[in-house]
Amino acid sequence: MNRITILTVILIFFLFASCDNVFVDCENYDYSDCDQVEPADGELKVELTINNENQSVPVVIYKGNFEDRDTILDTLISENQLRYYLPVDRSYSVAATYFSGNKTIVAVDGDRMEKKSRKVCSATCWRVKGNNLDVRLKY
Repeated sequence: MNRITILTVILIFFLFASCDNVFVDCENYDYSDCDQVEPADGELKVELTINNENQSVPVVIYKGNFEDRDTILDTLISENQLRYYLPVDRSYSVAATYFSGNKTIVAVDGDRMEKKSRKVCSATCWRVKGNNLDVRLKY
C-alpha cells in the first residue's frame, strides 16, 4: 500500500470513530436510556462489607480528599451499600472503619463525580461518572 491509501484508511477510521450517530436509526431511536436533563446532583454509591464481625460500619463521606477531613456525612451503616446524593463536578472521598479481631482497618476510596454528555440524534444524553466508590474489606 502506498502512503495515500494508508492515510485515507486512517482518516476514514477516525471519521467513523468520532461520530456517535453513524449507525443510529434516529427515526426509531428508543430514548428510554437517555437522560436529557443535565444533572446538578448525582447518586454516590458506596460499596461496604457487612459481616458477623462488622454488622454495622462507621462511614464518613468527605468533600475533596480524605486528608482534608471536610466531612459531609458521618453515619453508621448496616447494609452493603450506601447511596447519597451530592453535587456533581466535585471530588469526594469515603472512609469506612472495620474491626478484625483486635485490629482496626480503615478503607478509603475517592473519585471525582462528573456529569458527561453525548449527542444522540437530536438529543443530548447525560450521565454521571465517578460515582461508584468501593470501601469493602479485601481478604
